[in-house]
Formats: sequence, C-alpha cells, structure tokens
Amino acid sequence: MTEQTRDVKRGRWYPAPPPGLPGETGDTYTNRLLGSDKTGRVPYDHQRNRQCSIGYHSECSCGPACECPCHTDPWPTEAQIATLTEEQRAGAVTLAGLYDLPEASGFRVIVAAVEAMREWPMTRPWVELKEPLERVYQSELDAGFLADVSFALGFREAWKAEQERLKALVQDLHNSAGVGEDLG
Repeated sequence: MTEQTRDVKRGRWYPAPPPGLPGETGDTYTNRLLGSDKTGRVPYDHQRNRQCSIGYHSECSCGPACECPCHTDPWPTEAQIATLTEEQRAGAVTLAGLYDLPEASGFRVIVAAVEAMREWPMTRPWVELKEPLERVYQSELDAGFLADVSFALGFREAWKAEQERLKALVQDLHNSAGVGEDLG
C-alpha cells in the first residue's frame, strides 16, 4: 500500500490527502506535495499535476502526465446507488465537495462503506471502516476522513457519544495524574 521513504510514506493517497509532517506549515506542506522543496519527499507513488497534488481535483486539467486516481475512479453501478438512502446520497455529494473529489468518488466511498456495514453491525464506523475502505482504494485513510465518512453515513449521534466517552477518559487520566481540575 505504501512504502516509507525519508519520513514520508509513498502511496496513492486517495481519496484522503497525505498527512502533514511535524512542524510543517501550509506552505511547506504544499511545497512538499508538489516536490518544489527539492527534498525528494513527494508522498505519491505516481505522477500528479499541481492541482491533484494539492487536493484540488476539480481544477485538474487532466493532462496526460497526471495519474491521480480521481481521473479513473469509477461510478458505482446504478443498482449499488439504488441501495443508498437519500441521506447517504446527500452524504456522498457532501463528502465529494468537502474533499474536492469527483462525485463518482464520493458515491464509491459511501457505497463501499454501506456494503462493509452490511457484513457486520458497526458502532464506531470511523474506526471499523478503515480496513474495508483502505482495501477498496489501496490507500491509507486518516481518522479525519473516516469521521467525515461516518457523518456522511448519518452516524452523528454515535460520534457525539464517542466524543463524550473520550472526553470522560481524558478527564479520568487528568484526575489520576493528580491535577484535580475539571477539563469540562
């Protein structure tokens, strides 16, 4: 899926963007993605033009040198799309817009997630969808992208409960360290 190269994992990095490195600013992140920093730390294992390198897929001129997966991500079948609820369809469009992906990618992510959820009930999809979606895209996906997919699928209440659980866990750790003040 990815290969480690001088602090950077090379891979497809689609549909989620590659992670920033510690201490990177917006400008240094962009320069690394473009290769203009001359460090050899471009994270992609394929050629991308400027727009796709920095995540502006809708602005790509799709020149022959750009091999970004956004140009070849297939639409799900009509039968697959027909299984989605209206909320899931709207979530697919929202997800595509949030990450500047083609709508085909937004729908493909949501269809793959819904199909994975049919295999087993999920209570924490932002964790449980990681492996099935990474298998579909042959690319690492970060927690932020998976949380956005969960929201697109309508798991808002479960996400709020998870945030409360984590907040309580942090408070317990804070209390056990003897700090004693409420973090709430």
